[in-house]
Amino acid sequence: MKRILSFALVLSLVFSLASCGAASDNSSAPVQSATASEAASAGQAATAVRPTQGNGKIGFSTITLGSEFFSSMDAAVHNRLEAGGYEVITISCEANAAQQVSDIENLITMNCEAIFFFAVDPNALTDVLKKGRKAGIKMYGIACTIDDLEAYDKIINTDQYASGVGAAEMAASWVDATFPDAADGSIETALIVNTSTVDSNKRSDGERTVAELSPKIKVVAEYDLAGASDSNIKAQEYAEIMQSQYPNLKCVVTYGTDASLGINEAFMRNAGLNRSEFAVFGVDTNEVIYKGIKSSITDESLIRGTVSLGDDLSIDVWECLIDADLEYMDESRSIFKPVKLITTENIGNYVS
Repeated sequence: MKRILSFALVLSLVFSLASCGAASDNSSAPVQSATASEAASAGQAATAVRPTQGNGKIGFSTITLGSEFFSSMDAAVHNRLEAGGYEVITISCEANAAQQVSDIENLITMNCEAIFFFAVDPNALTDVLKKGRKAGIKMYGIACTIDDLEAYDKIINTDQYASGVGAAEMAASWVDATFPDAADGSIETALIVNTSTVDSNKRSDGERTVAELSPKIKVVAEYDLAGASDSNIKAQEYAEIMQSQYPNLKCVVTYGTDASLGINEAFMRNAGLNRSEFAVFGVDTNEVIYKGIKSSITDESLIRGTVSLGDDLSIDVWECLIDADLEYMDESRSIFKPVKLITTENIGNYVS
């Protein structure tokens, strides 16, 4: 049975996702973001009036607004829901589990009709989530695992192992196409993983399949985001180590968007790098990642692909509110949408 992603995952970076270990890569939830104008127009197109019967006040408890991943996602959710007639209130706990409990208490006091949350520590939220449901508020998790079914209404989730395999598949395909005559085990590849939670480990295990998918690939090193407070910065630190220890490195498969951006930034500073023979692949999306993939067509970026965990998260949130996602719901009321691979071949469908 598919299990829910724990956004401690996201945080750790994203939480270290990293699931939340605590940082900044989400890299785990179904999060992809449309541009502000797209989100707004989509919300307006969806309905001219608010489709639910509550007071229209939506609470959003997030892990941090200090990362590109979370800030872009928050903006997309605000744009889409506000275009549809809702008032959205975002509170960021900055990866502090106790603060998140207090934040959700405050959102309950504000009498929101629904509260969405990325959980720093899902177990710590059980009581306050039940309190919200008792007050008649819909409680919707994003990318987290909660064993107590009485604590939430639905959870927007994704298959973490499949997302990691997706990143590995793109990397393997790129290696085979770029180095058609390479000997087996000759293309050095590094992994940025996250071992902070059960769910982040699942995504990381998916990444580890990369050498199985192309015999040309040899995984020379694995770097862990667990415990990182900022996955972008941590990834840049790892990139410096990679460039020193593995000068022949050709590919990096990363846990999430912030790590992909960090690796890209660090390697793009290497004036001696043959950019056409280097690639970064990861999981999750935002507008910056989309633009990076498009720029990689002319080697102005090294980010050549990412895994979309379903739809734009703002669409997932909208559909969750109006129960338009029930066909994807399992017995634990978790919503799993299929992952999508976004590469230079189809990036035109996501960014102009």
